[in-house]
Amino acid sequence: MSTFAEETSELLNTIRGMKSTILEHYEDRNFAAAMREIARGCDLVNESFDTTKPWELAKDEAQHARLQSLCTSYLEAFRLLSIYLFPVLPETIKNIGEYLNRDLSDFSATEKSLENATINTYEHLMKRIELKQLEQLVERNKASLQAAEPVKKVEKTEKAEKSSKKKEVLVAEEGFINIDDFAKVDLRLGKVLHCDFVEGSDKLLAFTVDLGEEKPRNIFSGIRSAYGEQQLLIGKYVIVVANLAPRKMRFGVSEGMILSASLDGDLALLTTLSELKPGAKIS
Repeated sequence: MSTFAEETSELLNTIRGMKSTILEHYEDRNFAAAMREIARGCDLVNESFDTTKPWELAKDEAQHARLQSLCTSYLEAFRLLSIYLFPVLPETIKNIGEYLNRDLSDFSATEKSLENATINTYEHLMKRIELKQLEQLVERNKASLQAAEPVKKVEKTEKAEKSSKKKEVLVAEEGFINIDDFAKVDLRLGKVLHCDFVEGSDKLLAFTVDLGEEKPRNIFSGIRSAYGEQQLLIGKYVIVVANLAPRKMRFGVSEGMILSASLDGDLALLTTLSELKPGAKIS
């Protein structure tokens, strides 16, 4: 039987109190803010761990009862933070739940406790990635990128022969583009300053987007069906095709394209976990 250490009460209460803020960030699709709040909880646990020094207590048999209470507290903090991470790391958190003999797949699990619980034998959840492995991964991706650019020579036409053009023309095979084609698309990170319905249209939302330029851009996007509360998009970061030619519409001029994804009719804006400076180039 093991209870929580009294000196960790404030720590555990603080982490439990993060639930509403983290849940709100998830509901707003502000995943970067959710991760920052969870990281803050991790920092608090690390600070407490460094202060209590369980590794020193383990050397003194008279301190073993306190050591067990502290370890129980830190496992409880680990459990709570794992619950908050379930939306982004479901498989890993499922494995943690099996280790702790607890269901961590719902935020309501924060109302329960690990106190006096029986846990299973610990197994490594992840492997540390070494720099050498990253370098190998980058090299393999470079090789696959080159392999994804199959080209063929186009025979010289009679006109080309008459004009004595001798250089070979390379074109991408059907269904592929090469890296030069991709480089023509200027993708930028934009911050939504304003978003509203478009009167007279049941499909469009009108965005005002900061791309780090002197003047924000006005962009129309046909994703109204996916966002009934358009004001929730204000402050979000979106990905914009910045060098798309302006398009004149009966509602105004659209100065770019905001990227979204769809699956079986469901639409969602593409965004990023990192809130970089508006105008950051995506490559």
